[in-house]
Amino acid sequence: MSPVVVIAEGYATAARLAEHGKVPTLAAYDSGNLLSVATSIRERWPDKAIVIAGDDDHRIENNPGRDKARAAAEAVAGVAIFPNFTAEQRAQGFTDFNDLGTQNPELISQQLTSTKAFETRLIGLSLAADKDLAISY
Repeated sequence: MSPVVVIAEGYATAARLAEHGKVPTLAAYDSGNLLSVATSIRERWPDKAIVIAGDDDHRIENNPGRDKARAAAEAVAGVAIFPNFTAEQRAQGFTDFNDLGTQNPELISQQLTSTKAFETRLIGLSLAADKDLAISY
């Protein structure tokens, strides 16, 4: 059983992260559900590391994807992560890990393995040896 679970805002992002990130992933279906899903997971599995894979709603005032992901992560002592986009990808309207993966699925693995959240806040945990990613939790 994995020591970590990822909660994504939408189904497509959750599916993409599960497939290319090789981590157990749940879909909250809406940024407004992130907090309730995260708290339910924390209650069910108090020792599991929780990662919130938030959207970057950079075109919307106050960026609700980022704000709600951070709030959910903070509430459950988890970590919020976000995709890193180039200026071109932002101009094309990219907002989540699924958008990133449609362009190049390898970008999912690359960004997850380079995310400092995996190297700092989740130290001491590790993925099973048969996983493709070398992420230090």
